[in-house]
Amino acid sequence: MSYRAQCNLHLHYAQKHLGLLENNEDDWGGHLLPAVGVSSLFHLILSYRFHLRDVVNKYSPSENTFEHAASAQVFLQSRQHISPELTELEYKEQTAWLGDMLNYPFMDAAQQSSSGGLAMDVLAADSPKNTLSYSFIKQCCQGLDELVKRQREGMQEW
Repeated sequence: MSYRAQCNLHLHYAQKHLGLLENNEDDWGGHLLPAVGVSSLFHLILSYRFHLRDVVNKYSPSENTFEHAASAQVFLQSRQHISPELTELEYKEQTAWLGDMLNYPFMDAAQQSSSGGLAMDVLAADSPKNTLSYSFIKQCCQGLDELVKRQREGMQEW
């Protein structure tokens, strides 16, 4: 399956999950937002990464994008061919909703426990830093959908 198709697929999954949250179909005993919200966010991150790989592949089809395109910033630091789309993605990765989405702390970093070993909060809900809201997921879903469509429409031929 192409990068573009994978991007579309994961964006579709995220939108379906968002629909469950919008309809408040909570058969989960109050756990719908943590379960479906985190899943939606994960699909959005996958969708973005496939979009990034699609953009990289458009301008550098010979690149092994799985090794070099974890973020637009990493790719741009190691390459000389810079496209307007990659430059925009690099900027957006550092700001606003896209940066927050890509850096969402699904799990807290390991911390020193009282017994001297490492301890880790396994569930994202264990930490107040990891609060996830419907409005944040919706903003990310709409923002990524608009970004992908706009970049695809305006992608330059090189």
